[in-house]
Amino acid sequence: MVHQERISLNTRGHRDMTDITEDLRQIVSRSEIQCGLVHVFNVGSTGAIGAIEFEPGLVRDLPELLDRLMPASRDYGHEQTWQDGNGHSHLQATMLGPSISIPIAANAPVLGTWQQIFHLECDIKPRRREIVVTVMGEWNLVRFGEQTAPKKRMVEIWGAARRLRMSAKLQARSASKCVRTSGTHLLALRACMKTKPGAVSLTLHELNCLSR
Repeated sequence: MVHQERISLNTRGHRDMTDITEDLRQIVSRSEIQCGLVHVFNVGSTGAIGAIEFEPGLVRDLPELLDRLMPASRDYGHEQTWQDGNGHSHLQATMLGPSISIPIAANAPVLGTWQQIFHLECDIKPRRREIVVTVMGEWNLVRFGEQTAPKKRMVEIWGAARRLRMSAKLQARSASKCVRTSGTHLLALRACMKTKPGAVSLTLHELNCLSR
């Protein structure tokens, strides 16, 4: 299962840091993925993504450190090429990196108490930033008759099962099929009648196939 959204930011220019942790939590929650990874990527070469304790001291310290290591200068090759004043911005953003991946457990990012995800603006002017958040992973096992699956997905699964017109033989034992129904591939659908008549269990792979 893959879920993707974007976070839009209006930054104030060089050294502006933004805590995006809560935005990530909400996106992961909406994805309904229980176990996996969330990948966060800044679109653009003068913005950076990272993890830090987001408190006033470090929010000041990190940009100051970067400016000491890579100060503004007309001596950079980038400045000699473009003369746009942000050669150090590119270097700072490259050093920190444009992305980060965080594990997911129990439908939430796994972060320490004092660990937040930030966006740092390295460019010399205010920018409109787009941050792509991609959530990848698995749902819990879904069982018909229990309220463990999103309602929309349950409807899709029931519709696919009806179209398959599952026979008594299929209901009596686990089976795997590959069926083309109305242009949709329904792969590896397993009917498991171990708990009660009418109970069907689906794995993540089967859910993904059903939703294509």
